[in-house]
Amino acid sequence: MIHWESLLERDAVFLFEFSSGVRQFREQPLTINYALEGKPRRYTPDFELILSDGSVELVEVKPKEKLLLPENSLRFTAITRHLSLQGWPLIFLTEESVRRPVLLDQLRQLFRYRQPVFSATERRRWLFKLGSHMPCTWGGLCALLGSTSLCWCLLEQQVICTDLRARITSDTVVTLGNEESGDEMLF
Repeated sequence: MIHWESLLERDAVFLFEFSSGVRQFREQPLTINYALEGKPRRYTPDFELILSDGSVELVEVKPKEKLLLPENSLRFTAITRHLSLQGWPLIFLTEESVRRPVLLDQLRQLFRYRQPVFSATERRRWLFKLGSHMPCTWGGLCALLGSTSLCWCLLEQQVICTDLRARITSDTVVTLGNEESGDEMLF
């Protein structure tokens, strides 16, 4: 269960959840003390991401117009500098990088098929069963398996994959999932 404080943060959570390059994430992971214009200040980033390579990134999710305000620009420059000295990169996500309608619609669809993660044995069984049919189209796979829901489930479990930034249609090409390419970021 992840808590978010704005709809923009909620949408960012969908991106984190389905980015294979994000192994784990949590909200408001820490609070730091920094100085701005000689005064002590406190800052809590919105999220911490642990990436597939083990590195950590802190994330601030804000509307672009708020980031561009002079007081926020000065504030986030000081925060970024402070965090950089500690070895923590801070990235900023705005509505431009988070709110891509086709991608978010499809991630919401995938979320409906969220289930316990397949065991390694189940995953291998599906990869073996589908291997001789790949690549194929979404429509062809749905016909082969007799279930659109099962196809969405396999996509959510990354047994199959496709570019989620483009709307899935019956002509969309799907391939077998590849664990070696587990570093995709959707933001």
